Amino acid sequence: MKILTTLTEKKWIELNPSTVPTIPAEIEKLNKQKISFEDRVTEILLTDNLIVLTGLGPSMSLNKGSINIAPSMQDLWDAANTKAGADFKQILIDVKYVTPVSGVDNIELLLSNCLTSEKYESKPKVKKFLYETNEVIRKKCDFVKDSTNLDKHETFLRRMARRPSKKPRLKLFTTNYDLCFEKAASNISFIVLDGFSFSLPPKFDNSNFDFDIVRRDFEKETQDYIPNALHLYKIHGSVNWDGDNNQIIKKEKPIVPLMIYPMNSKYELSFEQPFLEMMSRFQNIIRKPNTALITIGFGFNDNHLSQPIMSAIKSNISFKYLHVSLGLEGSSNEYVKKIADLIIDGDSRLQMLEASFDKFTESLPDIAKASEEEIFIKRIKKI
Repeated sequence: MKILTTLTEKKWIELNPSTVPTIPAEIEKLNKQKISFEDRVTEILLTDNLIVLTGLGPSMSLNKGSINIAPSMQDLWDAANTKAGADFKQILIDVKYVTPVSGVDNIELLLSNCLTSEKYESKPKVKKFLYETNEVIRKKCDFVKDSTNLDKHETFLRRMARRPSKKPRLKLFTTNYDLCFEKAASNISFIVLDGFSFSLPPKFDNSNFDFDIVRRDFEKETQDYIPNALHLYKIHGSVNWDGDNNQIIKKEKPIVPLMIYPMNSKYELSFEQPFLEMMSRFQNIIRKPNTALITIGFGFNDNHLSQPIMSAIKSNISFKYLHVSLGLEGSSNEYVKKIADLIIDGDSRLQMLEASFDKFTESLPDIAKASEEEIFIKRIKKI
């Protein structure tokens, strides 16, 4: 892992080098950097308002070697190609798709071209391709099974979501459609407050985000907040959301899947319900005093999320921010470069860590001891 903070003498520092330094001065310097990093992360975890925004990174961490569980953007391109069959090449021509300069085909660009083409001249094959590709994407992202190993997601929730009872709950925002965090939470008996009712079928209502869970002891006059709960905001929708009949409910097999698909319309769609409510809450929270944001595996490709983050950095003086992703050093992304420049100029509120979701999770300090209930569940799982 490499870290860039105001503590690193204006350059990237390797936190776990593959070659261990042999010079005592270098070893001592590296150990100081590790301690500084742990202290800073602990400070973030204990901030009054803790927010996490995840992109594709946590889901892609499930792919190990030749085992491909979560789909990459290339996987979605290949699946769309296969589904369209012989019509695929003609569709590329009809919507005037051109491979980017990078030489890597882009499913988001293709779907955006299809949507633009449909606005001006509707063609049956293009319309059919849009519908079928959206369904392919939903099915590809519905990959979480009972047997899926979510150990890292479980560890992440244990270390991030168990906060002192007097502090607000962790607010976890994700652009992913999959059910990794929901399933991981279920595995470790965490309660997810995601805007849906506890009745059947679960129905979405904005006011549900204002609820909390307490444990009532009838022998006492006070109630205790249960330790294992978090708020989850799926700001691009979910594979199990159904928008049929003018209501939003959870279904194993949605009739009208409610997802913001990867295309240029996602910015305007994010200002429709229920996405508008979640975006509004995201923007309001990051403006509050004593707020910390951690982004993980987020590529700053969504302006409706990137702009509010930059606005908070510029205007919220008590705002703390940690960006975790791969390929940060030397990145050409304009937002990454701006944040790096601020860090180098001495902005101690900000830091960047070049690491995978797995490595970051392993490095997280455990600020709360496991409860007896969690220890018991862990023993039972071993059996």
